[in-house]
Amino acid sequence: MWPAATQAVPALVKWPKSQKPQHSVFAIAHGLETHVFDMLAEQPERAARFANAMVYFNSNADLAPHHIYDTFDWESVSQVVDIGGSAGSTAVALATRLPQVSIVIQDQARQSIPPALADRVSFIAHDFFHNKPVRDVDVYHFRWIFHDWSDRYCLKLLRALKPGARVIVSDFVVPESGTTLRYKGGLVRGFDLAMMELFNAREREQRDWQRLFEEADSRFRFEGVKAMPGADPAFISATWQP
Repeated sequence: MWPAATQAVPALVKWPKSQKPQHSVFAIAHGLETHVFDMLAEQPERAARFANAMVYFNSNADLAPHHIYDTFDWESVSQVVDIGGSAGSTAVALATRLPQVSIVIQDQARQSIPPALADRVSFIAHDFFHNKPVRDVDVYHFRWIFHDWSDRYCLKLLRALKPGARVIVSDFVVPESGTTLRYKGGLVRGFDLAMMELFNAREREQRDWQRLFEEADSRFRFEGVKAMPGADPAFISATWQP
């Protein structure tokens, strides 16, 4: 992170207004010509460290994945696809609390699932920019996925879903200036800088989220942003009307 932080200005000068993920500050700092995730795919040891870092973040009470359970009504949900679900911490948290729900994790990472949940939580390796292999599900969940990508790629990601899909996003929402504690607002803006440095991406304000769904397809019904006490990420939801 630190070598990337020192190269922010040169990257902005070299690639003004670029939305390509390979045009990141990290790429300049480390001599890459690819996206960070492509680098991780080629270096299993670093990929394992990255997955462990996500497990660490999820162990923080303010970032813990169980908050999503308290945010929505899951009574009518029977199948969830957790896209980019890494080692499965969100899937395990949901499956533990929702005995009627089966969850498919779409990601390259594979971790052991608790034996009691093994019949309801599974992994599929999949490129999430292509049409989804698991259809007719109740909810597609994205945790910390959109902030890794510029708008250009987030639109592609949404359009790879299907009409009728309900989308729930667990991600940061940048607060308007003066609407939250200075420390909390600064923390989210710090993540915004980190996403720019690592992925040439960004965090988004609520209006950015709404605009993203509207641009992906006019049939998306944006349902808003929910903030839960004790949770740092917010929860954004929308349904793609058939």
